[in-house]
Parts: sequence; structure tokens; C-alpha cells
Amino acid sequence: MRKKIVCAILFLLTVFSTAKLVCATVIKLGWPYQPWPSAMVDIDGDGKADYGIEVNPWNMKSAEGNITMEFDNDTCILKAVCSLQNVQPATWTNGYPEIYVGRKPWNRNYANGLGVEFPIKISDLQSMSVNVSFKVNVSNLYPSINFNIAADAWIVRKIVADNPGRPPSDGDLEIMVWIYRRNLNPAGNKVGEENISGRKWEVWRADRMSGGCQYIAFISSGWEIKDGSISYDIAEFVKTAAKYATFDISTH
Repeated sequence: MRKKIVCAILFLLTVFSTAKLVCATVIKLGWPYQPWPSAMVDIDGDGKADYGIEVNPWNMKSAEGNITMEFDNDTCILKAVCSLQNVQPATWTNGYPEIYVGRKPWNRNYANGLGVEFPIKISDLQSMSVNVSFKVNVSNLYPSINFNIAADAWIVRKIVADNPGRPPSDGDLEIMVWIYRRNLNPAGNKVGEENISGRKWEVWRADRMSGGCQYIAFISSGWEIKDGSISYDIAEFVKTAAKYATFDISTH
């Protein structure tokens, strides 16, 4: 049976790899037209990357169709469109189209042009507000699609932070904040519930993920946003995750 997955996601970031630095008004990426589509985006032309953008088909070996991403520097709108059939492997997660600041552990370049200098030591972390507005046309999602919208953060040891390109491993922590999901639960098991930024969240943890790192996910509990905006303090989630991590992250 040929199942088709079609979804369109529109993100508006109101506050806040090794890829070419791009400062064009509109930046376009596409898979499979590029083997690993990514770009470091310079919004104001000062020679510093402000965002990193990746199609990130990390778990997808083959598929019919395409994934495209388009970022407009003038409006700060990121649009991702996925139209895929016969995806292999037929598993829960095939990719994670994303826009990010700072640096993912595997990448070598920082996107620090917005004035936040990563890496930031956890013990020095101050409140950081992020506002994300997004639209999801749920009626056009295939009923069995596995889909979520989430923010992701890497809390790594100094040896990983100081060596760009070094992958995370045992002793490093990935944190995710899920604000919308369809037919998906995080990896691991539920380990608690918390009230953060005025909302109720379930806390899930998996102890050995890629390379042996630990994973903690916060998922909305009793609420979801299909069409709207959410604002929360990153520092609150990091501090709460420290309660559930099985190792001390204060020096990460």
C-alpha cells in the first residue's frame, strides 16, 4: 500500500554543520536535490551567522517525493513542506526539519549572531524567553502520520562544547519541549509531571540514546496548540530537567 505523507508547517520566530554563510533575502533548501540541505543564515549582513537551518533527514534512507524549506529574512518566517511516499525505513521518526541558534554537537560552526554567545554554562544560565507562533493544517495530515513540533536543546560536557564536531555521548543530555504531536510519544518512559511557565507538562526520560546520551522530553499534558502561539522560559526547562537527569549538569 502506498501511503503519502503531506504536511506544511509555518513558523514565525519573534525572538529569537558546516554550511555556507548565506545572507540572501529568501533562502531555499531541498531534499533530495541536496544530499544534506543546510545553511548558516546571516540576516543583517555582518558576517556572523544568526541562524542555522537544516532539512535534517537523519533517519531516512530513501523515499519518493521531496522536502523543501524556505526562510525569508525580511519576515523571519520559516516554511517547511514535506511530501513523501514509501519512506524507508518505515519507522516512527524519519527527520527533523529545523532552525536553530548556537550549535548542534555534530556541527562545527556557531550561529551566535543574535548576541547570545554559546556555549553557555548551566550555572550561568539566565532567563531566556522564546516566542514561537506556528500554524498547522491538521485536516490535511494523513491520519496515521507521526508528527510533532518541538524545541530541542543540547546540554553537553565541556569537552563536547570545546570541540565542535564531537558527538554527544554518555554524560550529555538532550532536552525537548513538545508543543504539538500526532501519533507520537517521546522515547523512554514517563517519569513525572511539572507545572512550567503556567502550563502542565509530562516529563519523559530515556537513559541511553544516540551515543549513550540521556534524553528528557517535556510534552504538553491536557492541552495542545493547533493554531496559535506559545511563550516560555528556556531556563525553567533546563533547571527542571536537572531534577530528572541521573547526573549533575551544573558544569555542562
